[in-house]
Amino acid sequence: MGLVKQILEFYEAVDDWCKLPPDVSNRFVLGKAAWVLNTVSDINSHLEERIEEIKNGVIRDPFYCNFWVKRCHYLNHRGGELEAFLTEHGEFPVSQLQTVVIIKGHTINFFEDFIWAIKEELEKLNLLLDTVKELIVKVDPAAFGNFFRNCMKECEEMTVTTSYKIWVQNNQPLTIGKLKTKLIETIAKALIAGIMSHDDSPTRKDIQQVNLEQVIQELPADYELPADFNKRWAQFCRYTSWDGDIVRFDYNAYGRYGSCHYDEFTEDERYAIYELDKTQRLIRLDMEKLMPEQAQKANKTSTKAAAPDQQEELFHFIHPEIEDEEAWRIHRAIKRLVTSQGIQEICQYLKQLADTKKVLLPINAEKTYKELVRLGMPDGEGYTIKTFRNSYMR
Repeated sequence: MGLVKQILEFYEAVDDWCKLPPDVSNRFVLGKAAWVLNTVSDINSHLEERIEEIKNGVIRDPFYCNFWVKRCHYLNHRGGELEAFLTEHGEFPVSQLQTVVIIKGHTINFFEDFIWAIKEELEKLNLLLDTVKELIVKVDPAAFGNFFRNCMKECEEMTVTTSYKIWVQNNQPLTIGKLKTKLIETIAKALIAGIMSHDDSPTRKDIQQVNLEQVIQELPADYELPADFNKRWAQFCRYTSWDGDIVRFDYNAYGRYGSCHYDEFTEDERYAIYELDKTQRLIRLDMEKLMPEQAQKANKTSTKAAAPDQQEELFHFIHPEIEDEEAWRIHRAIKRLVTSQGIQEICQYLKQLADTKKVLLPINAEKTYKELVRLGMPDGEGYTIKTFRNSYMR
């Protein structure tokens, strides 16, 4: 469960958990109070981890706008039935229930100890959330781009690539015109699905700058557009630019938009976001094959090495600010390294890349390990995940 979701569910659940039935037993109250204390303590531990990640430019949980609106600074059980019972029976010794209660450093000898322990953890929760809110507005914009890419990787099991390959087979020979029509149609489909429905309204000036007639000319004759399509296109233009016939996404800004409204997207909208991103990447690759100037611009290297295999997948943790040419150079260097060097040398090189903002590595060593194995690193003796963890980011 995501941390933001866990916090919100705690806020919602604590109301019911803190209501007590008539003739309640001490053991029943003990269980209620222990749940509250354990849950909020666990949330605080995770928040401390997230704060360190945000300081390092990594966003794992989308602390979206509505979260801060829903956030409660003081939970309802303060002054409720649970606290009233704990106060009234504050001197009741827990030892009479033949149990010992130690939760995240809090030793509970008497019922009144729960009151102060819970209060302390709730105050800590609010302080930690204040810190998150302060840090999230200062974080490197590239962190939002990486967050977006990680979200997209979770959708890889979807059938977008297969659908696109079928389209390519049915539209041979490929031309720039066919690809551009496919691109515009994919963008239109995503906008109609509502991917920009949570964005701020564009200004009239922004809408006037949309050349809707030019967009329509690229679409099939029977393609129906909603009345406010020019507004949706104007919103889309905030996060994109055009390089000839190729669309370029500003993933840092696009990722911030996605994280701010993460909870508001429907499943259909999330799918549409992924479908658009994946399809436009596939279209761009095919366009670059047909346009030597574009391919040379994207893939040239100082050594005049061969362009990367278009079916090859780029190293997943390239820093979002790195341009395509350098990204592929780093990709090739990592591939050579993992097939010829030991774990210590590999980890040392990755750390150098991370320190110079060439890659943006996850905190979780296992994710990086799996990616390196995908690129050709052995996973047998001397290259186990345990050995890798011992050297990772040190």
